This record gives sequence, structure tokens and C-alpha cells, in this order.
Amino acid sequence: MHLLGTTEWFFLGYLCLVLPWAAARSRARVRPLESADPAERTAAEGALPAGVVRLLGGTLLLLLLLGYFSWVIAREWRYDLLGGRALDGRAWFLGVVTLALQLGLFAVARYWRGEEARRHMVARRLVPRSLSEWAMVLIVVLAAGFAEEAAYRDLGMLFLGILTGSVILSAAVMSLAFAAAHAVQGRKSMLVILGTAVLMHLLVSLTGTLVVAMVVHVVYDLAAVALTARMLRNEATPAGMANAA
Repeated sequence: MHLLGTTEWFFLGYLCLVLPWAAARSRARVRPLESADPAERTAAEGALPAGVVRLLGGTLLLLLLLGYFSWVIAREWRYDLLGGRALDGRAWFLGVVTLALQLGLFAVARYWRGEEARRHMVARRLVPRSLSEWAMVLIVVLAAGFAEEAAYRDLGMLFLGILTGSVILSAAVMSLAFAAAHAVQGRKSMLVILGTAVLMHLLVSLTGTLVVAMVVHVVYDLAAVALTARMLRNEATPAGMANAA
């Protein structure tokens, strides 16, 4: 039986303490963006605000570190992150169901927030409007799909399971840590992210593989960005501005 050493404790500390702390710091730094008029940045203005670019860059760095730590630790444990059960029709069907439930949460959250709160969400500042911005977001999403699933849904669960002996408790701690690591998006968004984390834990448990979860993660994140971009375009039309008024 494996016992947790310094590396494993460091990894859990990175997940449960460092990433939430970094997200809280980022939240404080980007809070002024929420008070700005979201209509100020038009398609003609081009580049993302400097603060948003720094946020994306910092997020990518943390994700790359997380992915690197996950890969190295998995190799030390002779653990195949992409292994598990065979990818069959049932696994992909469960992935589609999970994705549909996540998009349902996204839709519910959109109406749960008030119109004014939706207009000042930090996530709206991250919406890409050019090919270069879409490329930047795509890189971040791909990194998140691998690193976060490997860390929160696999290695984190493995190490906490050794410590607690409880799958449910381990999943609860990892889900809360995952939501806390997204604190930059605000408290209401964190509740939605907590729900998506629980769904992803269920998906991995039922399919016995991370591959489907990684694909679902990437597709959901890209869909959320695309839906937010579409919402912004609709609000930019005369009818949308009239409704907002």
C-alpha cells in the first residue's frame, strides 16, 4: 500500500490551498472590471483589456504547473492517467448526458442572476472576439481539460481516499477545492462550478476513465464561452439594448 510522502502532500496543498488562494487574489484584482460598462469594449476595439490578458496568462501558467505535477506524480506511482476501462458506447453516452446536465446548469444560472449582475460578470470580459483571442482561450481550455481532470478527479481523489478511506468525502473535498479555485468568477458562479464538479466526479466513477471527462470538460468550457459570446452579440443589437434598458 502506498503512503503519502512529501510530494503527495505538496500536491494536495497545491490543490486545496494554493490554487484557491491564487483565485482569491485574482478575484480582488479583477473586481474593478465588474464595475465597468461591459459595452465599452466593442468588436472594433480589438484586444482584450490588459488585466484580462494577465488573468488568462496567469491561469494558463497555474494549469501547466498542475498538469506537470500530475504527470510527474502519476509516473512516480506508475499510474496511467489515461488508462482505465475501455471507451465504449455507454461511456460516451454518459458523457453526453453529463454535458447536457452541465449546460442545463449554465442556462439555469443565467436566469438565476439578475440582468444587472449578468452584465457585470467577470466571465464576460474573457469572451474572445478575434482569432488570436480564440486561440488564447482554446489553449487555456485544453490545458484545463487535462490538468483539472487529472488532478481533481483522479490523483486528488486517490490521495484523499488513502487518507480518509471515503470516496464520498474525498469527492466532496475535491469538488469544494475545485469551486474555490474558480473564485475569480464570483460566488454564484462558484456554486454552478461546484455542481459541474459533482457531475464530473459521477462521470469518472461511472465510466472508470478520465478520457471522457476530459473531452466533456473541454466541450463544456468552449460551449460556455461561445454561448456567452452569442449573448453579448445579441445584447449589442438594438433590440437587445432596448431589453437591457
